[in-house]
Amino acid sequence: MGSSGEIHRLHCHGAAQLSSEAHERALSAAESTALNVHLTLCPPCRHYHEQIDLVHVALTSDEAGTATEGLPGLPEEKREMIRKCLNAEIAGGEPQEG
Repeated sequence: MGSSGEIHRLHCHGAAQLSSEAHERALSAAESTALNVHLTLCPPCRHYHEQIDLVHVALTSDEAGTATEGLPGLPEEKREMIRKCLNAEIAGGEPQEG
């Protein structure tokens, strides 16, 4: 992330990106600090971060639908439907049935 002066310059777009990346890799200490500061000060980003966490838990729950942290999981067919919709959104098209 760079120098510690960048911690105060994290904007909403960067916070959203780090919220997503936090589920893919370990954030550096500077990134984690910057994200936490931003989330403390920005309620919309805090809400987005919480939503990303819920989606991650739902998509990574086991086959029986058991999720961590006491949250209900999604059955595999629902997770697959969400994956298809997200992939279609990224590709700019409509989700395919089947």
